[in-house]
Amino acid sequence: MGVIFDLDGTILDSTNIHAKYVWLALQKLPEGKKIPYKYVKENVRSPFIMFCNDAEKTYGIKINEKTRGKILKEKDRLFRKNRAKGIHLFPGALRIIRFLQRKGVKVCIVSSINDAELRVIKKKIDLNKVGIKIINAKKPWQEKPNPYTLKLAMKRLKMLPKRTVYIGDSEYDSIASKRAGINFIGVYNKRLKNSTLFFNDLNSAGEYLYKSYKKFLDKNV
Repeated sequence: MGVIFDLDGTILDSTNIHAKYVWLALQKLPEGKKIPYKYVKENVRSPFIMFCNDAEKTYGIKINEKTRGKILKEKDRLFRKNRAKGIHLFPGALRIIRFLQRKGVKVCIVSSINDAELRVIKKKIDLNKVGIKIINAKKPWQEKPNPYTLKLAMKRLKMLPKRTVYIGDSEYDSIASKRAGINFIGVYNKRLKNSTLFFNDLNSAGEYLYKSYKKFLDKNV
């Protein structure tokens, strides 16, 4: 069996930090100043191209490819400058990973963040000590809801879709999971309450697994 975790907002408490840096990057551009922080915070889980397209429709602005590049470059600069300050693992994250590993489950993490941000995160939070691979999107088209990173994770770890579960916190995680043909468990985001399983936080998902591992297998594999 295999379990794939999303990174930002699932394993890492990082959603608010990403929203902050995206908003600060937007303030550098005339178009971006029209987008309020509340909007950024509510939509930062979206793939960046979709985020920009929705912002264009909502605020009547134009964000072309060149402008998107400027925003991402500035966001990356802020991310590196501040060394991902404020980002940390959610409570229970390492415990649930180690529990699954002891049960013989193959565990992997996938993410849509770029290489530069991933390098910063790896320096701040050492996931190597639990021997877990992190597979990220190298290009924008590989970001979820495209199932590319999920399929790549299954290929590298030799996981079968029917014996794999994906745990994530966004609607795009859910869509990517469906497209990859694997079961999905939602956490944190109440919009995911219709998932196969949903938990208010990762710690609650862990407690369920510790107490009902066989039931979990019966329901998801």
